[in-house]
Amino acid sequence: RRTGEEREEEERRRMSVQPSLEGSLLPLGELRAQAQRTLIGLLDRRPGRKVLVLDQKLSGPLALVANIAVLKEHGVEKLFHLEKELDISASALEKTTKTSVKSKSNAGGASAHEVVYLVRPTIANMKL
Repeated sequence: RRTGEEREEEERRRMSVQPSLEGSLLPLGELRAQAQRTLIGLLDRRPGRKVLVLDQKLSGPLALVANIAVLKEHGVEKLFHLEKELDISASALEKTTKTSVKSKSNAGGASAHEVVYLVRPTIANMKL
């Protein structure tokens, strides 16, 4: 079983490169741009630092819309996959958050994270 850091690194690699949509018969570039604007608008509604909890099956489609750099620009500091034993308590986040982020939070005063869930409404996900 992979550790959380290994899964996070794999997710970061996968989400760092988006395929080109130039030359397609459908306006896929416009669809990507619209989906990215919508996602960014939703993220920006929640001010401050964010933790994004993803349905594992949405990781691939999300990578087509926004890469890690875009998410970080809009306050997403950590990504987690929704799983049964996921711990997103404040103490767990402080353990996994990098020291540069800790120093920013200490300078700004507030260290709380908004938790944003991006999951499909399935029975299996609701049980988690």
